[in-house]
Amino acid sequence: MIHPYATEAYAHTLGTLGDAVAVPEWRNWVLRRLIDGGRDFDAIGAYPVAAIDRAADIAGGIERLRRLELVSVVLVTDPFLRPPLAALEKAFDVARPFKTHYLHDNGAGPPRYSKHHRHALRQARATVRRIDLAANMSAWTALYSELVVRRRITGPAAFSDAAFRRLAALPGLTGFGAYVGDNLVACHLWLDDGRRAHSHLAAANAAGHASGAAYLLYDAAIRHFASVETIDFGGAAGLRDDRNDGLARFKRGFSNRSESAYLCGKVLDAHRYGELCAGRGVSGGMTGQAFFPAYRENGR
Repeated sequence: MIHPYATEAYAHTLGTLGDAVAVPEWRNWVLRRLIDGGRDFDAIGAYPVAAIDRAADIAGGIERLRRLELVSVVLVTDPFLRPPLAALEKAFDVARPFKTHYLHDNGAGPPRYSKHHRHALRQARATVRRIDLAANMSAWTALYSELVVRRRITGPAAFSDAAFRRLAALPGLTGFGAYVGDNLVACHLWLDDGRRAHSHLAAANAAGHASGAAYLLYDAAIRHFASVETIDFGGAAGLRDDRNDGLARFKRGFSNRSESAYLCGKVLDAHRYGELCAGRGVSGGMTGQAFFPAYRENGR
């Protein structure tokens, strides 16, 4: 089965980012997006990670995007489905560790949670069951809208209602809901391909946080996906790989392994890239931890 983030149907759930463009050399899709205030376009990989076939013709995919007159392309690789690091470093201008993903490897035996998480599970007070996203769309969007406001979410994770309706129709989508009484107070959505399960989106309201629902939802998912090889919880919040971030600590308490996702970026039109950076008063440098593409730094 194809990776859930590499399908055309999934790419179309990301329509708020841009237009879906096939990159057959990578067996994947990217999103073509307008560069703010101008006539130029660049591309970004699927959110939250782009699965690129291990034997991908990376250079061929880059050349395809260059012929589309894009200024640059940036993506975050799936920790498992990507070409060797040496190949990424050769093909891209930027190829650096981006975020630690916390994982549960089912081959390592039964779940062994941290002491804190075992205590939290005993104290949690909610009922968890599988839910159908389409049938619970209003309740889910209410939870997610509250999350967007509370965390001031912008960019790829600020999904539209239309995106959620498309998401609900995807094969491989599994939802778990936590209830206090008859009220849905937290929800966690997953995508899997039968080999690996990916934590996709989760949201809770005040009652959900107070009841410890997140702990119950993770525990339910780990038990449900006991037959897959690996469960990927994702990483820390935001753009920083901060092990002390609250979300990172939470995920680490359920994990028995970790892997790094890589940020990969390529300038496709060096002249226009330089002009855009100069016009925004930013450096076009591509070394160290410089933002890529530089002209989009600070949300541009």
